[in-house]
Amino acid sequence: MCENPTEIESRCFERCSKLTQIKIPSSVISIKNYAFYGCEKLTEITIPPSVTSIEDHAFAECSLLASISIPERITEIGNHTFSGCESLAQITIPSSMTTIEDWTFSGCSKLTQVTIPSSVTSMGNSVFYSCASLSKVEINSDAISIGNWSFAECPRLSQVLFKSSVKSIDEFSFYRCSHMFEISIPGPLTQIPNNLFTECSSLSKVTIPSSVTSIGDSSFSSCTSLFQIKIPPSVKTIGRCAFLGCS
Repeated sequence: MCENPTEIESRCFERCSKLTQIKIPSSVISIKNYAFYGCEKLTEITIPPSVTSIEDHAFAECSLLASISIPERITEIGNHTFSGCESLAQITIPSSMTTIEDWTFSGCSKLTQVTIPSSVTSMGNSVFYSCASLSKVEINSDAISIGNWSFAECPRLSQVLFKSSVKSIDEFSFYRCSHMFEISIPGPLTQIPNNLFTECSSLSKVTIPSSVTSIGDSSFSSCTSLFQIKIPPSVKTIGRCAFLGCS
């Protein structure tokens, strides 16, 4: 690596199969796309606080990377940045972050819990898709928009705590979260989108706020354990198959 670099260039260390650890110099401010993609033996990396940008796929498929701390100056990281990091069990999202892009932590199968700080106002699509061990999510944002499939196929997810309001939640966000037993949908959400809780087979109790005016198609379909739900008078439309198979 050259003296005092300011960037780790695109694909700089891609698929360096024997690389086990690296300390990024404090002069670096940007990590470009695919910089460490597929470094399958990388277990440890130190990102200095000088870094303000991490681009798409920068650490994707680093299957032995167990933990990483995102510097406080970063406001946004790219798509798929840590996707497929199967050993990643701990992640700290800094309070400087405002956006989490599509597929950022998808397939991080050992990640058990995550806290979304109040600074985050936008979560892209499939951010935590298929995180097989994820059991607890705490969302502290005041007005967050959550993209579709964000927590889908997280079979151990049992706790989703909304500490404040939510601006919007898109379709399939909790699809097949089969270990979810109870959820309180936050206001001022006005719409429960299509397929939001489809095949959440353990979901037994749902609280819907009085701000909701519509319940989308198949939003609770195949929730076979659902026995308690109170639909507020504010709801004007209920979509097709909304409660299909709620035996």
